[in-house]
Amino acid sequence: MTKQHSISIEAEKKLKEKGKLKDVEQKFHEKIEELKKKKYVVEKQPWSEPPTKIKRKIGRLLTLRQPNFPFKMFVLQEVFLEEGKEPEIRLGYYIVSPKTLTEKGELRLVWGQYNPNIPKKDFIHLIRMAQEEGIIDKDF
Repeated sequence: MTKQHSISIEAEKKLKEKGKLKDVEQKFHEKIEELKKKKYVVEKQPWSEPPTKIKRKIGRLLTLRQPNFPFKMFVLQEVFLEEGKEPEIRLGYYIVSPKTLTEKGELRLVWGQYNPNIPKKDFIHLIRMAQEEGIIDKDF
């Protein structure tokens, strides 16, 4: 059993204990609706001294729940550094916070602070979705 699977089992157990397993679907749905309404994202630029924050316009958005780990949702966004310039792709994820669940008994989604590890087949699916939406060229 991988560490991720043991975390998934533990998260599911805690959610069942707290009676919040059904609330996970609703929480992710609410997060998707919130993301659709967002026009900008603020990102920290760690290479500047001191680190500064910049506001970037958000373009199109895709989300994908990880089938074998239902407590994580990948987010692929177009982001623009400057108006009229080619967008960049921002790839990240939201995950059920085990800390908040354990300490406060609350169901909360948090933006993943580390690189998004994604199963190969899910990554391919996400790329194909982005191609269908025109976020990434079909010839990619």
